[in-house]
Amino acid sequence: IDNNENNNAGVLFVEVLNQIGGEEVIESLVKIAYHSNFSTAEAAINSLATHGGFSEISKILPLVREGDSGLMTSLKHAIRAMSKKFPERAAEEIGALIKADGYNGVLLDVLGSVASDKDVQVFVDALQFDDEQIRFVAAQKVRVLGAEFPEAKLLEAMNDDSPRVRAAIVTALAVYNTKSSRDCIKQAVRDSDEWVVAD
Repeated sequence: IDNNENNNAGVLFVEVLNQIGGEEVIESLVKIAYHSNFSTAEAAINSLATHGGFSEISKILPLVREGDSGLMTSLKHAIRAMSKKFPERAAEEIGALIKADGYNGVLLDVLGSVASDKDVQVFVDALQFDDEQIRFVAAQKVRVLGAEFPEAKLLEAMNDDSPRVRAAIVTALAVYNTKSSRDCIKQAVRDSDEWVVAD
């Protein structure tokens, strides 16, 4: 499976494992995801989206940091799919990894799909992060938390230097329907950047 010339053979092998299903193939799929060429690893990750459970989330999360950047879409899909089976435990695991190892756009994106009110502080901190991409992903994902997220933190974030972040914040503020959020949205219409106004 490690040999690039055996791309098709590796993908076919994963398809066979996918058809077999069950607990006995999951460990093999995790190993393939880590130790194979791109196509085979992607096929294994996609298969884990169907067959994986909570324990596989923690096993493949390190791939978000270490794996091929081309695998990120498949990883997000797989982690989301597995997280839906155990949303609270998955959110806890992903949140703990973010707090321990630092912010990562893919992890924030996934956490935003399964987040609970316990994850509010992760997103509050992410909105103040140095990396603009992290702030942008966090701003997009706070909508999932809705009014659980402190409105004051979003209003503060409207001072962000990045138009993308400000545009995402405007969208998130729409759920509050308070005077301060409405005033902020009206002000955004007069923003100096077309991106914010368009949103």
